[in-house]
Amino acid sequence: MKTLPVLAAIGVAAIAATAQAHVTLELPQAPAATSYRAVFRVGHGCDGAATTALQIDIPPGFRNAKPMPKAGWTLSLARNGDAVTRITWRAASRDAWLDSAYYDEFVLRGQTPDARGTLTFAVLQQCDKGQAEWQTPLEVLPAAGAATEHHHH
Repeated sequence: MKTLPVLAAIGVAAIAATAQAHVTLELPQAPAATSYRAVFRVGHGCDGAATTALQIDIPPGFRNAKPMPKAGWTLSLARNGDAVTRITWRAASRDAWLDSAYYDEFVLRGQTPDARGTLTFAVLQQCDKGQAEWQTPLEVLPAAGAATEHHHH
């Protein structure tokens, strides 16, 4: 019988798909005090339902957040004074929905904080049926050159 290897392969594929089953950052690390291009990868919908909106809460300390427009999607920004606190991409029509069988990226730029640490972007993925919440961490590394000591003679 040849069904056992096939079932094993299906099981491995299912595990691999589950491992990719969330909204992740393309580059989960960035130096402090630098411009950072945050690429949020959406690997699937909500239990098979198409993604219709992606809402990202900008963590305190991440400055000058600016989203990249996406064809077929509308953008809205929430602000506290001049600071952008939330960015939402919403499919303008059913044709723009991100089918669960496909993958896409949502991009924003901003400035990392001056100090190292971990920032967490709270992401709400809204779908045709249901929604999913993700905590997407960004590790802020020491600024380039911060670890070097300057010796004056």
